[in-house]
Amino acid sequence: MSKAIIKALEERQRQINGEGFTAEDDDQYKQGELVQAAVAYALAANTTGTGVESQAVSHWPWRADWWKPSSDPRRNIEKAMALLAAEHERLGRDIEKQLTSLPPTVPEIVWSKDDELFNYDDLQDVIENNDLETGATVYQGTTQRLIPTQFTNNIVELVVETMNVRAEGPFMAKKRVTTMTRTLKELLAEEKPEIVATARKEADNILMDIRLADQRRIAETNKTDLPSAMGDS
Repeated sequence: MSKAIIKALEERQRQINGEGFTAEDDDQYKQGELVQAAVAYALAANTTGTGVESQAVSHWPWRADWWKPSSDPRRNIEKAMALLAAEHERLGRDIEKQLTSLPPTVPEIVWSKDDELFNYDDLQDVIENNDLETGATVYQGTTQRLIPTQFTNNIVELVVETMNVRAEGPFMAKKRVTTMTRTLKELLAEEKPEIVATARKEADNILMDIRLADQRRIAETNKTDLPSAMGDS
């Protein structure tokens, strides 16, 4: 990451934690004040132009005692970048508020022939486009409006899971994918013949033990039922 971006992030945190400029404070600046302040500091970073200081001050939207340009032009750039970041965050919150304040929409019915892709608005279209006959199965669903935050409800869990997979290394990640996408027959085809033969022999022995156990159970049942049956005759 660029050193300038890191310094701008540090300045942004200073504005929040040191100066106490919270999101609630920033949300009141709906007339571009944060952008104007950023422009002022960006102009103050220009140390070669004439009349730059007066131009910078003319853009400053707040009280004069809040205007604190630095003699280091890089410091002024950091302040400008941090203020632009604050405006970016404010715009994001404003958009989210607008989306969440929208009136609830009436769910629309949609149709699918395979319960996966619901791309038909009309049942008749499903039937005609897929040449469905009487007795065929179709699936009905409803649409739902989502706001951006609903797409990131489980983002932390997803990131942690991804990090765990990567931490296990390429071998484990490859093994996971292979296990899910390849059949037992394909896996056996790549094993050494002697290993496969040993595995088959062990499997046959296990099946034989299961069959013998079933036969013993049947024999014990018959042995128990025989005296009862003779006594009843």
